[in-house]
Amino acid sequence: MMDDNTIQQTITEFSTYIQEMNRTYEAYAKKYNLSYTTLQLINLINEVEDCTQKKICELTFLPKQTVNSIITSLYKDELIDLIVNPTNRRSKTIIFTPKGQTFVQNALPKVREAEISAMESLTEEERFIMLKGMALFCHHLNKNML
Repeated sequence: MMDDNTIQQTITEFSTYIQEMNRTYEAYAKKYNLSYTTLQLINLINEVEDCTQKKICELTFLPKQTVNSIITSLYKDELIDLIVNPTNRRSKTIIFTPKGQTFVQNALPKVREAEISAMESLTEEERFIMLKGMALFCHHLNKNML
């Protein structure tokens, strides 16, 4: 069994790697004058069918105010449009404008290519171990925290 110092060092190292990954995404987003969170939302809008602010909040756990602020900014920059849902007038589906579609076609493939390349650089066993380890850590974290 690990002693408390070794466990704390492992937690610190794990957190450092998560922060490094986030800094990588943040640096990429800055190339497009965006925050990492804005890039993350753009990616979600691209991937989630009938994307709404409510869905974004549910998927990201971001506060409604933060999501609304980013969506408002993207709307003002003419990257997205908001389409009123005829069955629920308070809900608006977020879609890309032609300008937004061009942005998505330029910015997002590089992220996907980098992620795929990084994953391909791992062996199948390393990928399995990484995912299994993350799944177990998340399971135990949830069990012990909630």
